[in-house]
Amino acid sequence: VNNYDWFKEISFIDFLRDTGKHITVNYMMAKDSVKKRIEGETGISYTEFAYQLMQGYDFYWLYQHKNCKL
Repeated sequence: VNNYDWFKEISFIDFLRDTGKHITVNYMMAKDSVKKRIEGETGISYTEFAYQLMQGYDFYWLYQHKNCKL
């Protein structure tokens, strides 16, 4: 499967509004991977930080449409 298939119909603004409201920045900042990057020398880009939200949506979509479970 290709996540482009389900992301191509969603605008960035719609994604932020409809998906982003379900998770807090505090929750995202508490992740070990994010903490390590922030504390590291190079930091973390917005792209890398926001990617975890897209990954979460990928898993949600796969669960809803392909019965994929971890």
